[in-house]
Amino acid sequence: MTAPADRIAAVQTARKITSEILAQALAFPETKTESAVRADILKGLSARSQLYPAGWYDPPTQGISVLWGMNPFERLQYNSLRDKQFWPNNSSRFEKETVGHVYASSVDRQTNMIGDVALTIYAGTRNDIKKHIRACHDAILNAAEYLEVGKSLSDIYTHAIGHFQSRSLKIGWMTTVQDPYQTNLGHTIPGSYGEELDFGGTFFEIREAIRTKRIFINEGTTFKVPSTCAVTIEARLVDTDERLPNILFHFIVTFSEGKKKICANFDDIFSAMDMKYMYD
Repeated sequence: MTAPADRIAAVQTARKITSEILAQALAFPETKTESAVRADILKGLSARSQLYPAGWYDPPTQGISVLWGMNPFERLQYNSLRDKQFWPNNSSRFEKETVGHVYASSVDRQTNMIGDVALTIYAGTRNDIKKHIRACHDAILNAAEYLEVGKSLSDIYTHAIGHFQSRSLKIGWMTTVQDPYQTNLGHTIPGSYGEELDFGGTFFEIREAIRTKRIFINEGTTFKVPSTCAVTIEARLVDTDERLPNILFHFIVTFSEGKKKICANFDDIFSAMDMKYMYD
């Protein structure tokens, strides 16, 4: 048996390790293809004994997504990362003005807790894109800050949608065919609250348990945040200005006996990409 507090700690640690892996994979992205960066991420996962060597959100293959978008950024206008045309490929190469979406869906070996990380990267020269990325990051972070013990997931969703709309933003996509409402703001992390789950023995069974046991943050979910749990806050935001790219960020919010922590863990990645504008 794994104590609830240890499961929450596993989420936090998996998130931190995954962020470190992404920072290493993105340290020198120039001219790298999407597939090459995915390979570097998978190599990093395999080198960390705490994590499984592939991600749970599969497809895309091995639970990793890397997308490079150039103006007018069609590559970032996906309905689902599961769509094969948006899997990492060998033809899209990172260039100076590339806007990238990177996602890794890691799983802790001991507890089967997930430590997903997803974000938008950009090291180009357009100030409007830099401001847009920062604004979307802050808007999604606002939803993570609003999340509290005792609040219903539908309340959190309604707050976030209103906040996005006040900033001329809307959710363009958020996972999943499992969610009857289609559009959502994230989900609970299975096994992070309540009784310990039986995830099964094989990695396929573990992946399926994670996929099917999530409770989504949407307009119809009455589930209330318990005092010990972990929840993802994630969105791909679309601006009313169609010249700007879609922006993806993913946070994890943990509660351990009511003590809240927002897991961002983006700093090393921002530093690797020289994204100083995220600190201004």
